[in-house]
Amino acid sequence: MRGHVGSGFDAALLDFVENERRHIAMEDDIFFPAAVKALKREDWEQIARDMNDGKNPLLSAAVEDGFKTVRRHIFQLEEEAEAVRG
Repeated sequence: MRGHVGSGFDAALLDFVENERRHIAMEDDIFFPAAVKALKREDWEQIARDMNDGKNPLLSAAVEDGFKTVRRHIFQLEEEAEAVRG
């Protein structure tokens, strides 16, 4: 990663990535195997129906607006860091 001005952001980003990797490993090692053991065929069928109903809360306009705001802020921070770097 770059250093200096962006180092706080870089550290936060690396921390986020490491936490996501630990979370994914926990899901793979603990959650999904437990789900396979605990859920019945009917449960999986209901999950499949729910996942295919087109109602994904992560695709809502409000969430997308939030992501746009965060993207703009990140781009602004990068422009400021580039200006300091020269």
